[in-house]
Amino acid sequence: MILEWKDKSDEEVTKYLKKPLKDLVRKNGFADKIKSQGEKNIQITVVPVPSSPSSLHRRGRFHTLKLCDYVAQGVKENCPPGVTVKVKKLLYVDNVKKSVENNSARSRSNRLKGHIHVKNGQKGNHSARVEASEKLSGVILVDDILTTGATVRSCSRALKSAGYTPLTAVTIACGI
Repeated sequence: MILEWKDKSDEEVTKYLKKPLKDLVRKNGFADKIKSQGEKNIQITVVPVPSSPSSLHRRGRFHTLKLCDYVAQGVKENCPPGVTVKVKKLLYVDNVKKSVENNSARSRSNRLKGHIHVKNGQKGNHSARVEASEKLSGVILVDDILTTGATVRSCSRALKSAGYTPLTAVTIACGI
């Protein structure tokens, strides 16, 4: 079902993912950690794991963006006042060839190495203004399917190297 939704643009399924994603955020305990720290003025940025330009073109949409909206809603509903949550496409991927046969974590990781980047306004049309508050607070990564964890790890590394703090990752399916 998830692959149909992902690759065949089955938008009808998207609305049914809202409640499970919001519940997952609540059960994750992420909001409770923020509440217990008692910090104010926290900026949480919900970031979709990027798809390759060819995948985006083939699908005709950024399929995880709506999932990010649902995760952001879940964070907003469960965090105390003073926590600002926004969705932002901070990451992009370049020059990665789709390779479904790469099933091991090592081969997937090698395929992605050096190809996931943080948008910084310096590369072509990949412009996004990076605010200091985003770097000082945290990022929640959102992906559709976690298979080996290589993509989430690569995204997390790219974010860390740019000064961001990855807090957690949320997915709708796990194939590990």
